[in-house]
Amino acid sequence: MTLGNLMALQQIYGKRLLGYSSVAHLGYVLLALGLGLAYGRPEPISAALFMIAAHAAMKGLAFLAKGTFHLYCDASLIAELDGMLHRLPLTTVCFVVALTGLAAVPPLAGFAAKWHILVGAVGIGHVGAGLCAVAFLVNSLISLGYYLPLIGRVIRSPEAALSRPIVSPWMRLPMIALAVLVVLVGIIPGPLMRLSQEGGAFLLKWGPR
Repeated sequence: MTLGNLMALQQIYGKRLLGYSSVAHLGYVLLALGLGLAYGRPEPISAALFMIAAHAAMKGLAFLAKGTFHLYCDASLIAELDGMLHRLPLTTVCFVVALTGLAAVPPLAGFAAKWHILVGAVGIGHVGAGLCAVAFLVNSLISLGYYLPLIGRVIRSPEAALSRPIVSPWMRLPMIALAVLVVLVGIIPGPLMRLSQEGGAFLLKWGPR
């Protein structure tokens, strides 16, 4: 968690930032899985499975949007993303949905996932699990240090008039679908949570006795 977040803070390339963000999210998943197996509790394990699915949607959306910026505007550096809302509005909206979800802003999928991990860790009622919950919260706050500035860059007003490329519908449709999914999972987490609870109960049978 910490290594991924600290490395993400230093990046000047958008894709590398998203890559290190994935490292941090893998840390969240492993934290929840470890707590569930160590204390024999299914709740953190199901929260980890929930996070895996939510992260797949959010990060897939983020990389699709970033790739669209690169393809149509040759923007690979974070500094080159300034004012993208005025060049590729739909792509930028999808990118912001992905970033706000990854930053755990309610009511998106990332908030639901992180909330379940936090509740699962605190619900164990052990000092070690409590310390892990604190580390999880601190890292979530650290991640805001690169998500929020990036959001600010893409929505700021450009200093000069910019062209508006026409994005292929074959690139727009997957982004729209994933953006809708990120919102729906956050607003209606029940179906995915029930599946992850079943998976958590099953995996716990294979854990330490």
